[in-house]
Amino acid sequence: MPRLAARPNPASSPWRGWNSWPKKGEALTWSDFEGYAYEEAGSGLYIRVYDVNEECYVMVGGPSLEESPLYVRLVSRDDGEQYVELREGGLEGFLQGE
Repeated sequence: MPRLAARPNPASSPWRGWNSWPKKGEALTWSDFEGYAYEEAGSGLYIRVYDVNEECYVMVGGPSLEESPLYVRLVSRDDGEQYVELREGGLEGFLQGE
């Protein structure tokens, strides 16, 4: 797996504090992403794609904005099958290519 440099510019206010999301675990909700620009990608489900940088993006999906998301993933742009579920930890390993 390639090593990812998936670290947004810390001076970039839209992504300030992004790496705290995994610490929230299952408590991470749609409201944690309010104020961030996104694209709708779902049909039948709510799927929002948040641009992080040229190497990865965050994808949040679920059946309703009133319920907790089914998933919150940091996804590699090179291979959409390479991702980490942010609520389950493993972010550092993913960023190091493990």
